[in-house]
Amino acid sequence: MNCLALKTDDGAFEARKWFQIAAEEGSPSAQYQLAKLHETAEGGSLDVKEACRLYSLASAQNHGPSQNNLGIIFEMGMLVEKDEQFALHMYRMGKESGDPDAAHNLERLDQKLSEDACDATIAKLVSKVEKEQDPSGRWGRFRRWLTK
Repeated sequence: MNCLALKTDDGAFEARKWFQIAAEEGSPSAQYQLAKLHETAEGGSLDVKEACRLYSLASAQNHGPSQNNLGIIFEMGMLVEKDEQFALHMYRMGKESGDPDAAHNLERLDQKLSEDACDATIAKLVSKVEKEQDPSGRWGRFRRWLTK
């Protein structure tokens, strides 16, 4: 049976049934496919909690796409508490499992978090200098130039 055909036709409900059987048998690919159906409400209701559970089961079996999708859910805070550090961890696991999307997301989020940390450090330094050591306002002009 072609599982992709089930999903793309009007058979998403039927696909859920077959993926459920295979997922219960421990197939990480079926757990991943079923999680996607729950995450997108195809063939049934939206259930991000169940999607996370299924992605977690597949992730424990080193299924890279599941690790990547779990990272996305936590990075975006999709009906779960946003947790960029956990997302980073999941992307790292996905990269180690060979998933190219996870590798890309790891690099992107790692760079964003590094830039955020750098921006926060600069902001603290600028604030401190402005308050304590720059009555003439020269540092403020330099800061405006620096942050252009």
